[in-house]
Amino acid sequence: MCSSDLGVKAKAVLRDILAVQKNLISGKLLFEIAKGEFQNKNYEASIMGLRRAIAAMSPEEQQTMGLEAYQMLGTAYGVTDRFLESILALTEGLQKFGKKDDDRSGDTADSLDRAIGQQKRLTKNDTAFNGIYDTASQQIASYSIGGAGKLFWKQGNTLFNDSKKYAEAIAEYSKIDN
Repeated sequence: MCSSDLGVKAKAVLRDILAVQKNLISGKLLFEIAKGEFQNKNYEASIMGLRRAIAAMSPEEQQTMGLEAYQMLGTAYGVTDRFLESILALTEGLQKFGKKDDDRSGDTADSLDRAIGQQKRLTKNDTAFNGIYDTASQQIASYSIGGAGKLFWKQGNTLFNDSKKYAEAIAEYSKIDN
């Protein structure tokens, strides 16, 4: 038996134990159970479990696994084609924990950028979501070097091609880090 299979089975046993022993529940245990559901590609159960885990996490648990939980939640939403929920989860995770988890924040910002692209394609660039995109884009620019460069490029192109605002376009292009 592979060690990952053993870990998934252990998480399933934890889930069964916690279903009977409610007083043993902690954010960390709930997170591990939800992570097992995610690894088993049981995304709806994972989403419910991650939301429960995030709500139950102590401040110490939030510091160590908060962004990972939000990243996994956003990914589970994305895999189930719920891109707006993915954007909201990833944005909230970065706002709360991006500065505390440098290793994970860049990957989370890149996931957020992909979720925005998917949502824009799904809604055919409906402008009703622009406020959400703007907030999310600020997080991408803060935590993803590649994502920030792509955002500056798009903004520069829009200013250059559509608005003919050349000075503003140059300012956006100059923000791109090589």
